[in-house]
Amino acid sequence: MKNEKITIVLICVFALFLLQGCQKDGGSENDPTTIEEPNGEEFTPVYFNGIAGTETGNADFPYLVQHENGESLLLTADGETPTGAVYFVDENTTAIVSLNEDLLPEQVSYNNELLILFSNYREDLVDVALIFDDDFQIVRDIEFPNTNNSKFAMASIEKADWAGFFTALGTSLSAAICIGTAAATFVPTLGTSGVAAGIACGGALVGVMTIIRPTDNSAMGATATTAGIAANAYGCASGALSANPLVLALACINSLLDAGALLTGGYEEFLDAITELTQLARGGLQTGDGDVKFTLTWNTDVDLDLYVTEPSGDVIWYGNRYSTTGGELDVDDRDGFGPENIFWPTDFARPGSYRVEVRMYSGNKSTTFKLKPKVGNRFYNTISLGIESSGQIVFVGNYILSASDKGDLVGEWLPPSNSIKSSAINLSLSKQKLKN
Repeated sequence: MKNEKITIVLICVFALFLLQGCQKDGGSENDPTTIEEPNGEEFTPVYFNGIAGTETGNADFPYLVQHENGESLLLTADGETPTGAVYFVDENTTAIVSLNEDLLPEQVSYNNELLILFSNYREDLVDVALIFDDDFQIVRDIEFPNTNNSKFAMASIEKADWAGFFTALGTSLSAAICIGTAAATFVPTLGTSGVAAGIACGGALVGVMTIIRPTDNSAMGATATTAGIAANAYGCASGALSANPLVLALACINSLLDAGALLTGGYEEFLDAITELTQLARGGLQTGDGDVKFTLTWNTDVDLDLYVTEPSGDVIWYGNRYSTTGGELDVDDRDGFGPENIFWPTDFARPGSYRVEVRMYSGNKSTTFKLKPKVGNRFYNTISLGIESSGQIVFVGNYILSASDKGDLVGEWLPPSNSIKSSAINLSLSKQKLKN
């Protein structure tokens, strides 16, 4: 299954490069064209093969790139540091991308619904969490072009080279959006409702952006007519006549900036609404993983602890962080919110029952916790339960690990009302002595 997922992404990226090859042609050899805006000010835009770009004068959205088909991209920034982009396909389809400190995608949302988190970048690979329908799934080892693009983007920013920056950013955005488009295949239960159907793999705008080169004189010398931009994605006089179609598009910059501000404002509300789930998803991405894994987060500053009784009867908890079978508590949070994580590396987990419990060590505050179980190759639905007072123990359930006829590890969840009781756990030890 993993190979099929990776193949889908590779096909998307391969299609992207085919798109680039088909669209790349020679531009004008003339000197850079000076364009006069409706307000009388002049500037020299960067445009090539149906793309034009200009600085907007807005510190929050400092740069605008448009494609002749109406797709637009606004760069978002904090001071002089790029933080992401708002990608408009049409008035009904948008993607918002946040960048990490290495200028690689950190998260992507589609129409403020489906959210994709990226973590653990390494040589041409990344792990992602897909958040949808009040839950999430994790997919690891996805092919992703990153290292060289990141270095190129950072070097371009230092030199104030926007064309070079968008060269690198375009490749990363294309791959990020491609992953989102294929999300329905990664997670069959996702369907297509959460994915913006109008965003094809890479998209026309971010796809063509990758062919812009800062040393390409033909790109700098293209005329406004070659750019062929007639309107932006938010209906600014599409089809209206103008002696210079680029001027018509730029006349709509303010409305596009307003749309970007409106969308990013809604994006913040969207993120606030799923804060706890995003926290759990990030915890799942950034902690140990294997055949069995339980990740815990919660919504207050109390101290919760995770306990898992494995088939041998051993209990993994803060007082016994390692089991004889290879299980490990790799993260023990004491300041609140989590995560805490217990996992068995690949090929270490034994068949049998894994009993999961959560205890409030201190805090005496009404708290909701979320637990994400993985047993075998399956991430189970996130469980959300409440806990009230210090010393209280909440029994989450038993997860049964077994081998299928094909030899694969498979899991089964038994809820508390139908679970195997265990007397192996002993919570009487003093946590204060163990942690001090």
